[in-house]
Formats: sequence, structure tokens, C-alpha cells
Amino acid sequence: MFKTSTFGAVAILAAICLSEPAWALGSTPVTVVNPANNPALTSSVDDPGRVAYQSFLDQSCAQEVCSFSFPAVPADHRLVIQHVSSAGLAWNGTPTPAFVGVSIFGHANTISGFSAPIMGSVSTFDQSVLYYIDAGETPRVAAAATGFVFSFNSAQFLMLSGYLLDCKVSACAPIAH
Repeated sequence: MFKTSTFGAVAILAAICLSEPAWALGSTPVTVVNPANNPALTSSVDDPGRVAYQSFLDQSCAQEVCSFSFPAVPADHRLVIQHVSSAGLAWNGTPTPAFVGVSIFGHANTISGFSAPIMGSVSTFDQSVLYYIDAGETPRVAAAATGFVFSFNSAQFLMLSGYLLDCKVSACAPIAH
């Protein structure tokens, strides 16, 4: 067991508290300038949780292609779509896998697509995608199964999820279409 006198303990504490730390010896003061017109970034602008995005649509379709048009991306933002999900796309029969495509309304040549599984006459899925849409543009998802039409008696459900980047906080580089 370690024993020390009260005077010895006080002397040790005084020496620790009164001495300057090694890292502070010879240090030079630094002035940080943080002007209002160009402030230092204080948060992670690439954090996917920064502005979460989720949009859900349900609608009736009675044709071969069911197209879901989501609200336009807000000004000064970029939408990063990470998932396309469906709680149920219902057909009037049992088609082979359906094709689901994500695009920007008016840009038919920019599409990200995948085959969606079908069990019976219903397709449910949560598909990972990576698709970027800029401010003012309208995200659109279309689903189709060759030779089959959607069941008119059933609502079709579709959800987009991902996040919005605030282009005022960190400039968004142009996307080549």
C-alpha cells in the first residue's frame, strides 16, 4: 500500500496544477478568421441524414405502364434517391418479373432500372438505387410487365427514399445528363 503525508500529497497536486503542460510550451497564439460571407463549415455536408427524404404515392393504373410522378425537387437542393420500394404493385395476371425504371420527367435517356420480383400477381420490393435529381426536376418511376396491365381494382403503392443535399451550404457540381 502506498502511503504519503498530507503535506506530500498537497505538494504533488500543486506541482501538477501549477506547471504548464508540455504541449503549451513554446506555442504561438493563432487567430481564426470566420467571415460571414464565407464562413467555415461546421457540419458534415455529405451526411446522408442531413435532410432525409421520403415520398409515398398510391394511385390506380389500368394500363401496361404505371407512371408515378413525385413532387419536384425544391430550389437549391439535389435529391439523392437511394431506395425505390413498393408495398404492392398488382397486375391482372401472373407476369414474369416486372421492369421498374427511375427517371427524371422529360429526360427519357437517363434511367436507372431493375427487375422487380412478382409473387402471384403482386410485386413487393425494396430496391437499392443511386440516382441524382437536381432542383426543379421531377422524379418519376414507371413500372411495366410485358403483356400485362395493372389491376384496376387495386391501388398501386410506391415510395422513394434518400436524402436532399442543400446546394447553398455546399455547391452541387453539375450532373451530366
